[in-house]
Amino acid sequence: MSNKIMLGIIIGMTILFAILCGLLVYLLNREPSVTTMENQSVSESETERPEESLPEETAESETVPAETTVTEAETVPAPTEQPEAPVVEQPVPVKPTEAPNLPPFRAALESLYQNQTCAGETYVLPEDFYYLEGNRFAIYDVDGDGGNELILLWENTYTASQIGTIFGKDSSGTLYVELREYPLLTFYSNHLIEAGISHNQGYAGRFWPYTMYQHNASTDQYEAVYDVGAWDGVEYPEVFGDPFPVEEDTCGMGILYTIFPKDGSPKIECDAVGYEDWHNAVVGTDPPLELPFVYLTPENIAAVNE
Repeated sequence: MSNKIMLGIIIGMTILFAILCGLLVYLLNREPSVTTMENQSVSESETERPEESLPEETAESETVPAETTVTEAETVPAPTEQPEAPVVEQPVPVKPTEAPNLPPFRAALESLYQNQTCAGETYVLPEDFYYLEGNRFAIYDVDGDGGNELILLWENTYTASQIGTIFGKDSSGTLYVELREYPLLTFYSNHLIEAGISHNQGYAGRFWPYTMYQHNASTDQYEAVYDVGAWDGVEYPEVFGDPFPVEEDTCGMGILYTIFPKDGSPKIECDAVGYEDWHNAVVGTDPPLELPFVYLTPENIAAVNE
């Protein structure tokens, strides 16, 4: 009985195996055909799609620009040409020093006014509270050589930048410096000039020390000949522990003068009377000259007559 059962089981399993094998063969033969059909349908659709759309795109590319061109030509008016504005030539500014036929002194003053330079010299003008037209100039023959000089007093600025300059000019009209000093200048008819120092920091008190200049005709330059100082015993009765020498003040004015010649001669010490005698002997008894100084304005510059 057991052998029959075993035989039946084996037969059944064999039949089942045969069925499974047949099913597997069927499935394997069926999938490639489906895949092939799908690929063929996809290929056909892809092949047919460009054939249908390509002519439409080509047609659009050919027709749309043409319609646009026609529309623009019909609707957009041609731009109207505007008349060109006439060209006005602006005058080119001429530098004062390059102005044609301008007298040398006037050209120098024009340059000074516009550029703060005069005959190659630069003049400092602070912009905070000083102004250009507060400075002065004069045209005058101060050295007695028969030709005028330009005397410039650049005094409306800081003390350290203040300067007095006397300009001469040669036959070609080129300016050169005859004297450059602090602008506290006193002029005399015998062509001597007293130039006060910039700071009275000694003990001269009521007297302002100065350097006296004399014109040298051979060089057309001013040369220092004396330095003059003083001791004011009224304001400074004692200096460095030394009392004012009252016994030397014979006139009783309370001031003694010291004169230092530039040629190496011994210094001269005198009281007020002695100083007046010396001064009169050197510069004469005539009062100082009153030079025709005017302020540095465009009107005064334009009126310069050399």
